[in-house]
Amino acid sequence: ITASDILGERPLTTAASRGLHVDELTVRDIMTPVDQVDAVSINDVLHAEVGHVIATLKDHGRQHALVLERDDLGRTIVRGIFSTTQIARQLGAMIQTPEIARSFSEIEHAIAH
Repeated sequence: ITASDILGERPLTTAASRGLHVDELTVRDIMTPVDQVDAVSINDVLHAEVGHVIATLKDHGRQHALVLERDDLGRTIVRGIFSTTQIARQLGAMIQTPEIARSFSEIEHAIAH
């Protein structure tokens, strides 16, 4: 779950569709489902430069991306996570990755603000 998940339109639309108040929602109600989280393969990361990671995050309009690996049994293992905030902190630079709207309500919210 990210600040965008909490502060965006998702809590309002989810609560309204379920007839609840926003404070009655659980994390599960508003978090990004794992199958919608952007991810990269550890094999790609091992040969990537920091600029490649930043470009990938910008291209996808995301601030985070999981790094995944398949074990010998074919199971997916989370090996790490990239965060533009952490990369920027370590580089001493500002990195902006505009969040890409994924629903009409997110587009409407972006236009209104």
